[in-house]
Amino acid sequence: MNQPKIELIRHEGSQSRLTLGLIADTLEYGYQATIWHGMVETARKHNVNSLCFLDMVLHSPYRLSALTSPLYNLVSEQAVDGLIIITSVMGVRASLEKLHDFCRRYHPLPVVSVGLALQDIPSIIVDNYQGMYDLVAHFVQEHGYHRIAFTQKQVGFPESDERYRAYVDALAAHNLPFDPDLVVPDRYYGKPSETVQWLVDERGVTFDALIAIDDYTALPLIAELNARGFSVPGDVAVAGFDDIAESQYTSPTLTTARQPLYELGQRATETVLSMLAQEQVSLYVKLPTKLMVRQSCGCLSQTASTTSMPALEQTTLSPGQAMLIAAANASETILPALSRHLLHEVTQALLTTFDVTELTTVIARELPRLGIPAYYLSLYDDEEQETEWAKLLIAYDERGRIDLTLDDRRFPSRQLLPGDVWPQTALFAMLVYPLCFRHEQLGFVLFEPGPRTHNIRACESLSGAISSAVKSALLVQEHKQMEEALEKTYAEVENQVEQRTAELQEEFAKHKQAEERLRASEERYKAIVELAPDGIVTVNLKGFVTSCNTAFVEVSGYTREEIVGRHFIQLPTLRLRDVPQFTALFASFIRGTPPEPVEFAWIHKDGSKRWAEARISTMKLGGKILSLIHI
Repeated sequence: MNQPKIELIRHEGSQSRLTLGLIADTLEYGYQATIWHGMVETARKHNVNSLCFLDMVLHSPYRLSALTSPLYNLVSEQAVDGLIIITSVMGVRASLEKLHDFCRRYHPLPVVSVGLALQDIPSIIVDNYQGMYDLVAHFVQEHGYHRIAFTQKQVGFPESDERYRAYVDALAAHNLPFDPDLVVPDRYYGKPSETVQWLVDERGVTFDALIAIDDYTALPLIAELNARGFSVPGDVAVAGFDDIAESQYTSPTLTTARQPLYELGQRATETVLSMLAQEQVSLYVKLPTKLMVRQSCGCLSQTASTTSMPALEQTTLSPGQAMLIAAANASETILPALSRHLLHEVTQALLTTFDVTELTTVIARELPRLGIPAYYLSLYDDEEQETEWAKLLIAYDERGRIDLTLDDRRFPSRQLLPGDVWPQTALFAMLVYPLCFRHEQLGFVLFEPGPRTHNIRACESLSGAISSAVKSALLVQEHKQMEEALEKTYAEVENQVEQRTAELQEEFAKHKQAEERLRASEERYKAIVELAPDGIVTVNLKGFVTSCNTAFVEVSGYTREEIVGRHFIQLPTLRLRDVPQFTALFASFIRGTPPEPVEFAWIHKDGSKRWAEARISTMKLGGKILSLIHI
């Protein structure tokens, strides 16, 4: 492919290099991640930086459309020079009109749509119609399937409608009758159990093949069919669409239509760069799909890919090749498994830190363990929860933690970082995530994930963990401020009680208000403890258990009534031989010396011995000091 001849000039007041932005919902899935990789590698060839703005609002119960995410308000000329939007995922639950308005709001930035063709906006799309038509044709011509079921995704969404239209047309072209009972409604999208139940139990139809709207639907459907006693492909052949990485390594391997995802990112990047160079670009570019023939359709041998042509070229892997692929898959599986264990440790360290300043220290210590070379965390700097200004709390790059002066910290949010904190020499490809708690916007974090592909998933998990940790720390901070305000109110009342009785009554009213706010703060704090993933018990200074959360009840098997009110040495989970050890730990806590985490064996209600780690920390609620034990 010819590279565009591009002469680029960076707009005044910005970094020396151009920076392109990508808007998506998540990079957890292969579809979006591959487009991002195509963009990043193409941008690097042109000495251009990359930023990816990510908010999993499509997967959140608190918002219905990705277009409503406050994070995308940060996308502006202050941070990027051009923009790519994966409209095929961002447009879910939104009309084309709203999606078009969403893209146009970034004017005058040059914008390219990926996945959907939008009016007057350069769009890079794939031939969804031909890809689905070829799948149906292969099922009929090569295997003789006549009862082919189809799963829908979102009726009215162009990508889904094109695939459905191709399914209907391909049946007609092969003189097969259309049966509406074989078309699974879009309300069952992503619900494999309900999909099979609808076909088999509700409609009672017979079918010898099933084509899913995408691979994410097809893969769990194979598992569900097997669970219901159907052999794939023996009883039912299955195919998907997209050719995500997992489709090559399942059993059976998945027949599918491959979208040129990497090329989508590549072509979109080249189009934006051409627009910045004021070159003519095509308004619509349609890329072909490839039919990937594998085992799930009934082609029993491992096969090579084919283009969208009637003749299919099949290649069987040798045993040596199969062993090499298996070994490669094993290494890819082991490394993420180790990373998940390390990520769990880092997450626990974050979630058990209840001070904002200490949290930045924990982040600086823990995140480099995951191989994340750079990150920048900022909180919105406004008591009214406005997002116009932000304060940089921590910055870390290949040199280590960056020393921030007070002048460095506060900056307009749309800049994403203060000007002199941006990397000045090396190219970067960073991910931007919101920090939020339900509807409340707390700030945002930028990650440079580095060359390890599984670090992208780690960054996604970390953004959620950091959000929870920040919210917890802010609640604790608010709680302390409430306590200080309450103590100050008490002192003022005592000093004035002998002199001005009337004033005392007024101050007493202030005290009651502060007390109500404190009570509300305590309730929120207790809610955090109750919803924590770790088992937690609270013990007073006399050693009696005052509460335990749901996680502790679930992991121990005991009810709250069997735990709360007992002295800790009488807990049924504690072995008799461990009583001296825990007594010593508790004595250390009473003396004001926080004990180190300790691993110990404990007894489940079913009598089995299990192992856990205990951490003891201090919590003050309602003026009473309690020990907080994380199991």
